[in-house]
Amino acid sequence: IKNSLNPIWPPFTIRKAQLGGDDSQKQIKVTCFDWDSDGSHDLIGVAYTKVEELQSGQKLRWELINEKKKAKKSYRHSGVIESRIDVVTEYSFFDYIVGGCQLNFTIGIDFTGSNGDPKQPNSLHYLDPSIPVPFNQYTEALWAVGSVVQDYDT
Repeated sequence: IKNSLNPIWPPFTIRKAQLGGDDSQKQIKVTCFDWDSDGSHDLIGVAYTKVEELQSGQKLRWELINEKKKAKKSYRHSGVIESRIDVVTEYSFFDYIVGGCQLNFTIGIDFTGSNGDPKQPNSLHYLDPSIPVPFNQYTEALWAVGSVVQDYDT
């Protein structure tokens, strides 16, 4: 954030796998720089945290420490980062199935005129009679999806 001594950064997303996966004791280094237009960004300081702390749901406060300034007698820190982390679980298809979600596989096909005459080769519904098992874009998509979800159809 340019020209601010008290920046408010926009929200961003980091996947748990990028932070060490299931290792809640994994240490994470947070490095903060002062941006300069000439590219010579200045280190403000560094703070350390753990995945466990990030997942706590509490307001977090980290003091940024610059090792080069640490030798000064009156030095405490170079600034503070305050943050609140929202942990959002994104469930996979497998998670839903393991959790007991039941599926019923149902197919619906759009036969509106905008898809063209099914007897014409340029129609999405065209079935080429020269192929032993006629396929079109619809049957390919249904076959691909159906072959995966058929085992989960209750």
